[in-house]
Formats: sequence, C-alpha cells, structure tokens
Amino acid sequence: MDKFRLFVFLLALPFLFISLANADDSEQRVCTWAEQILMKTLSASYADTAEDIASVQQYYMPSAWWPMKEFFSDKRDLINNQRLILHPQLQTAATVISQGYCGGVLCWRVNLAFYIPELHQDIKFSLLILPTSKGNAPFIVQSLDMILSYY
Repeated sequence: MDKFRLFVFLLALPFLFISLANADDSEQRVCTWAEQILMKTLSASYADTAEDIASVQQYYMPSAWWPMKEFFSDKRDLINNQRLILHPQLQTAATVISQGYCGGVLCWRVNLAFYIPELHQDIKFSLLILPTSKGNAPFIVQSLDMILSYY
C-alpha cells in the first residue's frame, strides 16, 4: 500500500509544479501589464488628442477611468500651458497583493507606485484587474485607487 501511495504522489507531483508555474506566470503577466498600462496612461502630453486619450481609456472600466480623468483634469491646464510631456517613473514595482474571484471571474489586486518629476508628484496605485476576452488587451482595470503626494 505504501508503494502505491508513493506512486500516486510521484505521478501527481508534475501536475502540481505545472499549476504552480502557471499561477506565477499569470501573476507576472498581470504585474507587467499593469506597469505598462499605467506608464502609457501617465505619459500625458500637451499634444495629446482625443484619440490618444481613447487609446488608453480602453484599458479601464468606467469606474476605474473616472479617478484617472479627475487626476488629469486638475493637471490639464498646467500640462497645456507649460507644454509639458510627462515622464512617469516606476517607483515601486507592481505586486499582486491578493488574488481571488470577482463575480465568478479570477481577479488580482495589484499595488504599484510612480512618480512624475514634471508635476513633483508621487502616486501610489491599487488596481483591481480582471481578464478580458474582448479587445486587444488580455486584462482590464475594474477599479483604481490613488494616493497622491507632492515632493
């Protein structure tokens, strides 16, 4: 009987490693995607057009886009008047702090931080990210929380 249990354990072991590897891979993909999307979103410019804004807005659900829109509405005059091009810099790499199911769909809570030298501002983000099957992106931001501080 002990040899049988050992055989079953050894047979199941590769499947365990495969599932663990895939879990780590999905977390890494979510983190990489979150960093890229926020970098693209925060790289605003005085020359941005409505099409430029729409190209990043597609990665956010309306509830997640609203805080970003509010953030930029306060800065838009400054960016336009001083003809600024923002160069956000990753301050804290994206980290999955929790993973679970949101309405039956796998979701990730991801924290990361950027600073924007042109605005003298640090921004800490907490994103709730869902997978998506439509559009060009593998994920979408469902909700977004920001903590702003000036330096």
